[in-house]
Amino acid sequence: MPDHILKINRFYALTHWSHEEKARRQAALGLDTGKDRLEQTEIEFYEKFIALGQVICYIQRPGSLPSNDFVWLSNENLEFEQKTTKARYESIHGQIVKASSRAAKQGVVKENFIIDICDVPLTNQLRESLGGFNIGREKYLLNELWVMSQGHISRVVLRTE
Repeated sequence: MPDHILKINRFYALTHWSHEEKARRQAALGLDTGKDRLEQTEIEFYEKFIALGQVICYIQRPGSLPSNDFVWLSNENLEFEQKTTKARYESIHGQIVKASSRAAKQGVVKENFIIDICDVPLTNQLRESLGGFNIGREKYLLNELWVMSQGHISRVVLRTE
């Protein structure tokens, strides 16, 4: 694969930014990220999210301990974990469980997620499948789940039965 292509998954390939471009775009976010270097997918998510008028406070990474990514100030000041992945239930489920289980091992709770599926539409089938995430679960229950798709954010109504 050429150096200028960043492979996100088998459906998407984005132009890989230079270190200078990443630093410039991260600084342009206006978030206090301290010494944290955001990944390209994180920067792209924050650009879209802030452009939608959402107000957040970035949570700086506390060394080697896990943490959520940001406090969503315009949504009840809840802490959220953000993931960019394929628009498939299995991929989204896997990302949520992996992040939640790793955090739980160190006493950190991740219960609010926003998933960026890029320019893929959020289908009714995927929304319905995601809505059933908590059904039958005893561990890693979600409080809130949102999806960013095609530059829009949508709340997923989580069912328990």
